[in-house]
Amino acid sequence: MSSEPVLVATKLRPPQSRRPLVERTALLGRLDAAAARLVLIAAPAGWGKSTVAASWCARRADREAVAWVSLDREDDEPTRFWAHVVGALAAAAPGLSSRPAALLHAPGTTVVRHVLPALVNELEELAVPVNLVLDDLHLVREGEVHEALGFLIAHAPAHLRIVIATRADPPLPLARMRASGELAEIRAADLAFSDAEAGRMLAESLELRLGPDDVRVLRARTEGWAAGLCLAGLRARSVPDASAFVTDLAGDDRTIVEYLSAEVVDQQEPALRDFLLKTSVLDRLCAPLCDAVTGDGGAAGALAALERTNAFLLALDGRREWYRYHHLFRDLLRHELELRAPGTAPALHTRAAEWFTAAGLPFEAVGHALAAERPEGAVELVARHWYGAVMSGRDALVTRWLDALPAGAVPGDARLAFARALNLLYGGRLREAEEWGARADELPAAGPFADGLGPGGAGTLVRAIARWQTGDLGGAAAASRRLVDLVPRDSSWLPVVTGVLAMARHWRGAPIAPTLAELRAAAELAREGRFTTGEVWSLSHEALVLAEAGRTEEAGDVAAEAREASARHGLDEYWVASAAHIAQAIVLNAAGRAEAGAAAAARGLELSRRGSGRLEEAVALLAAADARAQLGEGDAAREALLDAERALAACPDAGNLPARLSAALTRLRRRTEGPLDDLSAREREVLRLLAGSLSQREIAASLHMSPNTLKTHTRRIFRKLGVSTRAEAVRRAREADLLRAPVSPGVNPRTG
Repeated sequence: MSSEPVLVATKLRPPQSRRPLVERTALLGRLDAAAARLVLIAAPAGWGKSTVAASWCARRADREAVAWVSLDREDDEPTRFWAHVVGALAAAAPGLSSRPAALLHAPGTTVVRHVLPALVNELEELAVPVNLVLDDLHLVREGEVHEALGFLIAHAPAHLRIVIATRADPPLPLARMRASGELAEIRAADLAFSDAEAGRMLAESLELRLGPDDVRVLRARTEGWAAGLCLAGLRARSVPDASAFVTDLAGDDRTIVEYLSAEVVDQQEPALRDFLLKTSVLDRLCAPLCDAVTGDGGAAGALAALERTNAFLLALDGRREWYRYHHLFRDLLRHELELRAPGTAPALHTRAAEWFTAAGLPFEAVGHALAAERPEGAVELVARHWYGAVMSGRDALVTRWLDALPAGAVPGDARLAFARALNLLYGGRLREAEEWGARADELPAAGPFADGLGPGGAGTLVRAIARWQTGDLGGAAAASRRLVDLVPRDSSWLPVVTGVLAMARHWRGAPIAPTLAELRAAAELAREGRFTTGEVWSLSHEALVLAEAGRTEEAGDVAAEAREASARHGLDEYWVASAAHIAQAIVLNAAGRAEAGAAAAARGLELSRRGSGRLEEAVALLAAADARAQLGEGDAAREALLDAERALAACPDAGNLPARLSAALTRLRRRTEGPLDDLSAREREVLRLLAGSLSQREIAASLHMSPNTLKTHTRRIFRKLGVSTRAEAVRRAREADLLRAPVSPGVNPRTG
């Protein structure tokens, strides 16, 4: 199953308004002049942070790339946060490749070590300045997100500027950046409207014309606070004497807003007031969703009316299909809902969950189900949709879901225990994963498992994968054998089971023919079921088996097939493709193309360390050592073999790989330390002919010797060179410069 993007397109553009925006000329000029790499717009709710940022973006969009991300509470999770950042940058700067996004969704990668370095390198190559706006960053509290954001700011190229709009200062090294001139700041005092700006906003946005004295009083009462001015203006429009209303208005920010919001809500028609309160449980709104939540029709008309008359509804797309309330106004509506109709919010969340489920938006559905305080609904949604979230790389979201369920839900349902086990497995916590998998096998299941896996098979599957990753071939094979009868043919788990079993047998000395047949069958099963990761894994390991058997031409073809499949499915950065690169390294090494072989081995090693396990890591290191030895880099080859030795030493059952490591160490020792000039003249002559295209029989005939005598010479040559195949002997001879014809005494080798 391939990873699916988690982008919400409406989050990647500034909120839109049909109302004219007051030009904040002086404020925008300060932003234009800011040379700092980070611009921080920090102020409490309702001070116009988003509006100022959107206005600034609009005036720069014709000459610079502007990437915008509107953040919400669901973005408090690393994969989702960075998916939207990378998506926004890619949309704003088409020169960026898909590699950062692929890295983000590849299990085994981290944002700081893999995604951001790739992103920064690509941003460095762009020809135009880029501005990245993160609106409402205060809604994101996850430490991992802020750590990675700090990395991006610290390593950003000179033409990348990051603008953060937030209610609270983020946990970044602001003091150091302030001292070094890398930080520009816009605070509440800077955002406060002047008398002139307040007058223009009231007249142009709210069509309320007050005299200069009334504007001055109203601005003083609200201290230039944008939300207070808007609420006061809306209320003043509905009273007979606006001037008297302004004169009587008093109080601090919270008092003003609570009073005015109640007044604004009370002034609406009963149907519209009811609509506002009920839909306040939603983070984003569209007419069909609102109709489902309120239980009434007419949401499209209500939204249109609100947009015409209310400054607190913002359009999220150009078609006016999706909207959101101003966050401050939404929070106050929720407060009013609880005061006026206590206890009704859970039922509204339930309706929202049902609508999102029917609309095919399960992640939003889960969030509302959890807020609805109905454990049975939330449990069933999580049990049905956690697998898709894990497959899209959102492990942290699944962890949050499982932690939010009632205390006994996860340990009481085999499906959720399996979710916990697989989540831990993908996070590298293998021992805990096996423990939860064992629980899943013992528990009842209230419904079907993910991808058709039945009760009793979950723990065995987790054990098979965990044992494979820890290098326990015997344990992986035993668990896989038990699974064969438990996994239905149409399950995406079947290629995993058959593939792991085939490779476990292979590295324990099984015949090659059945191994290749089983891996090809696993790839076909995966292709039929559109289980893309299983297809790439099976093809990659088929190529590796062929390469290890010396069938280099076939290995190269299958490795190319695996790499093509990984590129087609967007899995280039996924560890399932590691074996294809290792196979290619072996093929290149056998052809004497050691430099290319070293690069392929390094790529295979990089991917294997993201999740394949110790066995693929060790095989990649063996291929890397071979390439380095061919290049004459003995120390690098020796270090690679020592790394392989350490990886295999941690494996409970590594099959025949330790023996292969020992042979590789012996060959390296002979290459770098042992004499190579003990070949007889006749053996050198045989070796030169072995490097050609003649068959063994043709070589024997050309040397006027019997085939048996040739075999004797060949065995001696192999022993002296520390190799086991003709191809290895030829490669070793080329490294040692043994293939040149002998030069007769007194003859110049250049002129003859």
